[in-house]
Amino acid sequence: MGCEIWNKSNLPELLQEFPIFYGVNQSDLRKLINAAVVVHYAKRKVIVQEGKNPEAFYLILKGMVKISKISPVGKEFIIYVRHKGEIIAPGLTICRAPYFASSVALEDVDILVFSIDDFLDFMSLNPIVRLRFDSLDIDIIRDMYEKLIYLATNDVYHRLTNVLYSLSSKCGNILSLTHQEIAELTWATLETTTRALIKLRNDDIITLVRGKIIIKNPGKLRLCSENSSGHFLPNDSICPSNLNRYLNTPTDLKELGCDSNIRQKV
Repeated sequence: MGCEIWNKSNLPELLQEFPIFYGVNQSDLRKLINAAVVVHYAKRKVIVQEGKNPEAFYLILKGMVKISKISPVGKEFIIYVRHKGEIIAPGLTICRAPYFASSVALEDVDILVFSIDDFLDFMSLNPIVRLRFDSLDIDIIRDMYEKLIYLATNDVYHRLTNVLYSLSSKCGNILSLTHQEIAELTWATLETTTRALIKLRNDDIITLVRGKIIIKNPGKLRLCSENSSGHFLPNDSICPSNLNRYLNTPTDLKELGCDSNIRQKV
């Protein structure tokens, strides 16, 4: 499916619904949008590459984007997911620092691309946007830390239901994700993730369709995410032994803000 037809004359109203643009001057916003371009990325297309220097600001208009790294042994792990209304790597772009991870479309994505200079000029005219921007990286770092602790202390079933509930609350009840992508999001093996998904299907909480997961009972899913059942493989917990499957060296652990003494032989 190609890029949705976006009418630039309507985009200022849409962008003002996004938290970062609340209450900004619509005339300034319109000028920024007129200089920008909407780019479509098909599922699995790389939007920004780890190690590359930023060339633009990327604002998601539609779809989900995964921020992920590849370990030295070639295993991908997803750090977090960006959604509609969010900017990819805001702080790094302002500083023009190299991306610490890659950003890849989890589904078909439409992104509004601004030049860095145009966006910096816009922020100089709207200081409230700069203040909100400065808090974004703090939020991202906090979310990454909380996710690492969460992954280390919860079983696969709990992690899975939490991921599905979080994604559906932001993106709707039809998630265009494969079992492998869900496994990467929960930092679990494909086999264990599939077993957990089948249990959710048998409990009439989700429907499994090829390449999609449909949430049938969001309320029950939320309850499951808040109350871990604890009966999926203990060895599929991230902490400590299973972390070795994803991160193969002490250096990798330090990149995630985790001390290397958590490592343990499997």
